[in-house]
Amino acid sequence: MEDLKRLWYENRIYVLGYVLIVGFFSFVVCYKHGPLADDRSRSLLMWTLRLLSLVLVYAGVAVPQFAYAAIILLMSSWSLHYPLRAFSYMRWKIKQWFTSKELVVKYLTEDEYREQADAETNSALEELRRACRKPDFPSWLVVSRLHAPRKFADFVLGGSHLSPEEISLHEEQYGLGGAFLEEQLFNPSTA
Repeated sequence: MEDLKRLWYENRIYVLGYVLIVGFFSFVVCYKHGPLADDRSRSLLMWTLRLLSLVLVYAGVAVPQFAYAAIILLMSSWSLHYPLRAFSYMRWKIKQWFTSKELVVKYLTEDEYREQADAETNSALEELRRACRKPDFPSWLVVSRLHAPRKFADFVLGGSHLSPEEISLHEEQYGLGGAFLEEQLFNPSTA
């Protein structure tokens, strides 16, 4: 950093003169010819600047191995955008294949909800019955842990999993006119 300061103080006139002269000539050329319009001229300028950058990197680095490594990195980075573009295109195509065009959300009515709930509950209960009827099911272990083994046996043999008392208690609490619904509707602290 001190060398840079020393160079600036000793050669300030030359640096400013160089910047002003090159800037002036660049302005004159761009003003006279206008910006580069065709692809060939732009490509020629781009490759000239790239080669100039490689020469400056090679000349500016004291250790040649580092210069070679930097040059290789620069040259590989110039062509790196082609595989990246191909990768992003493939990712976009794959994403299109696996996503649906339009996601349609259908809300259930109260009746549809009850029908689906009943159907799923019945199918799950049947699956549980089939699992309990398998020969490898540890029935004695399960029966020893239950409070009402007779009710479990009736369920496995095809009976209801709820007793009539449980059904009536549920209807009293959660059915129309039930205590739970009335408390939700008429109690101001729960609203």
